[in-house]
Amino acid sequence: MAADISMRCPDCGEMRDDISIRQMRRLRNQNIDPRCPVCRSIPIAAKVESRHLNFWVTRYSTEWIKETGQMIWGDEEK
Repeated sequence: MAADISMRCPDCGEMRDDISIRQMRRLRNQNIDPRCPVCRSIPIAAKVESRHLNFWVTRYSTEWIKETGQMIWGDEEK
């Protein structure tokens, strides 16, 4: 019986526990896509731009962001 191993998806970092040593060797030797089923189902990788990173800052005030964060995660200054 083949021993099961864990392999990490290169895109999302999720552990793939459902893979055997033989399957892992086949993936590496035949240059088959080693990503997990979820990442393989996404047609293209997401492209993150600066406008995405600044979404909240450009739409809401710093005070509103702080208050909302405190409501969600609690007061950090304790």
